[in-house]
Amino acid sequence: MEHRLDTRIQAPMNVVVHTNDGTFLRGLTRNISHGGAVIETDKLSAIDKKKVVRVEFIEDEIAAKVPSYVMRCSEEAAVVMFITLPPALQSYLDYLMSNAFVG
Repeated sequence: MEHRLDTRIQAPMNVVVHTNDGTFLRGLTRNISHGGAVIETDKLSAIDKKKVVRVEFIEDEIAAKVPSYVMRCSEEAAVVMFITLPPALQSYLDYLMSNAFVG
């Protein structure tokens, strides 16, 4: 069961998902929180549910590789839970969330 109790925001960010077998997949976050993200990518069959991957954020504002646990994977998206949250990504998410409209 996914446990992202933190506020989720829509923040399309470019990422690369690195799997343990050396595969890497370019993707885009659909939504993100301090606890995890929903990632859209074309080759979801390469991502195994219940495995650890590294999600690399490749935005101008942030560069970080975050170890993440794959919670769910469908044809449309993968849901990952961050295992650790680097300070740079945490600060960037704090900034995004303080400026996001929360209805």
